[in-house]
Amino acid sequence: RGPKGSEVRLKVLRKAAKETQRFEVTLVRDQIKLDDEAAAISYVDREVGGQKLKVGLLNLPSFYADNRKNGPSAATDMKKLLAEAVKNKADAIVLDLSTNGGGSLRDAVDIAGLFFGTGNVVKQSQRETNGVEQMTYETLRDTESTVDWPGPLVVLTSRLSASASEIVSGALQDYKRAVIIGGDHTFGKGTVQSVEYLPPGLGAIKTTVGMFFTSGGASTQHRGVNGDIVFPSAYAQDDVGEKILDYSLPPKKIPPFLSPGAYVSEGRGAWSQIGAEMVAKLKAKSDPRVASSKDFQKVRDDLDKVKKRGKMLLIGDLLKDHESDPKKKKLGEEGEEDENASLSREERKKKYMERADIIEAINVAADLAV
Repeated sequence: RGPKGSEVRLKVLRKAAKETQRFEVTLVRDQIKLDDEAAAISYVDREVGGQKLKVGLLNLPSFYADNRKNGPSAATDMKKLLAEAVKNKADAIVLDLSTNGGGSLRDAVDIAGLFFGTGNVVKQSQRETNGVEQMTYETLRDTESTVDWPGPLVVLTSRLSASASEIVSGALQDYKRAVIIGGDHTFGKGTVQSVEYLPPGLGAIKTTVGMFFTSGGASTQHRGVNGDIVFPSAYAQDDVGEKILDYSLPPKKIPPFLSPGAYVSEGRGAWSQIGAEMVAKLKAKSDPRVASSKDFQKVRDDLDKVKKRGKMLLIGDLLKDHESDPKKKKLGEEGEEDENASLSREERKKKYMERADIIEAINVAADLAV
């Protein structure tokens, strides 16, 4: 924090093959507009079996929160957008968490509760050392009885969906409230960290102090949240996920702690559970579309190349003809800006709406609405 235009210098240590690299990065303070990082909804029309449908695509890039009075929060914004979807008579909602790496735990609990009645969402373990060392669990629950969106719900995830995203998608899957689609599983970040400051000049140390468990009783550690319907993805590689990190904790299980009050079967706010039979029907309709998609086929081809060369696929490898254009720099070169930075908001939205996983998520939501 400081005056606009002033510089911040970061000294970076990076692990290299034979030695540690040291270099400095200079940042210039400026005002950052967070509009593009806030929750936003778009509406897409679909026709299934002669029936015209309106699908709301709700993109939540992060679980943001501002502790100041009346400050923005993901949960507050989501509640407003769902009210808008109801007013606009949307037939189904896609909640996009595919690039959401987490954030505010309280907002995650509140957002999960927007889709069911009152109930437990997550438990957080912690070690107590008062005389006898033992593990205790704190339960975080939604206490608001209003169901803000009782209609058909699809949650789009990937292996980049982590932490709070896994808490929300895991709870909605445990309560059979939503269909989870996209990634084979999410990132698998199911641990809780505490930052403790060291003496002046020595910085701080981050320590793992507990684990998260969704209402079904399973921790999201390593396994993440499994997709009900899986799409080909560039991130579906062994190099992506908490489980590949050094010394990461193994997953655990505790008894389920689902709440009967979450289920609303009649009256205002009533919602229908999504069982295995419904998932199978949706998958049977989705699989042929995915198989015939040129964009998904390109991802499959790239993943095949990875297996042959035996190393991780770089995201830059997926850009169409990126290296063939001499006017474009290769992604990853030092000093190059992300190509998205030069696009207008409308251009970024157009590119977002053209993503194969977004298109298919909307198709699955339309099928679910029917």
